[in-house]
Amino acid sequence: LNTYKSRMIAIEAKINAALSRQKQERLNLSRTVIKAPYAGRVLKKDVDIGQFVSIGVGLGVIYATDFVYVDLPLSLNQYELLGIPETFQNGTSSAGKPENFPQVTLMSTNSRRKSTWEGKIVRTSAALDADSRQISVIARIDNPFVAKEGVSAPIRIGQYLDAQIKGKTFTNVYVLPSVAVRQNKEILIYESGETRVIPVDVLFNSSKKTILQTKQNILGKQLIITPMNQATEGMRVITLEEQRRKQLKKQSKDNKNKKDEAS
Repeated sequence: LNTYKSRMIAIEAKINAALSRQKQERLNLSRTVIKAPYAGRVLKKDVDIGQFVSIGVGLGVIYATDFVYVDLPLSLNQYELLGIPETFQNGTSSAGKPENFPQVTLMSTNSRRKSTWEGKIVRTSAALDADSRQISVIARIDNPFVAKEGVSAPIRIGQYLDAQIKGKTFTNVYVLPSVAVRQNKEILIYESGETRVIPVDVLFNSSKKTILQTKQNILGKQLIITPMNQATEGMRVITLEEQRRKQLKKQSKDNKNKKDEAS
């Protein structure tokens, strides 16, 4: 009998302990609030209703909606055209203060539903991409999920965008065919039957067009686009048009001589 009573007392103690734990768990549950530290959207959910989780287990991933960052990879030539301030270890900057970072306009690549957002470059990446040898600048868009004119859909995380960045202002800038630029440092001008070598500073290169800057005014000048690697200042040259005129003139003279001989 004593053994039976002892077992009953032990069982009752276990039941009371379980009830106590249940009461504490219910109290803990009533006090539990899952709350994000900022207004945002859910990017990924890692748990579901009825699933048990323990302390330290991630419930999901959220992102803030007050602003977003957009990663814009640029070539070094494109980057140098922006005039972004460069901060050194001693705190000095080569191009002004960070608040002078350029503005950027970002556009969706969807041709059927165009949307446009205004932003600003806020920083650059610390290193070049090892594979592409590009450097990324980071643009910030404030309130990207607010409905406004020019926006047909809210911006989506992972979405591809086209960017127009306001860069430096240059004077005496010309856009010429790339074949007209020799060794990325000079062009040839035809003037009074001779070549003139004009030094230039190349600002941007593409397969067909080159944007360059020169101290000399070349508006209205005749540009030589025929490759002439050995051409020097003052070298006598002839244009195709002049060559054709001389050939026609010679041909006309020969025909006249033949007529005279025949008569």
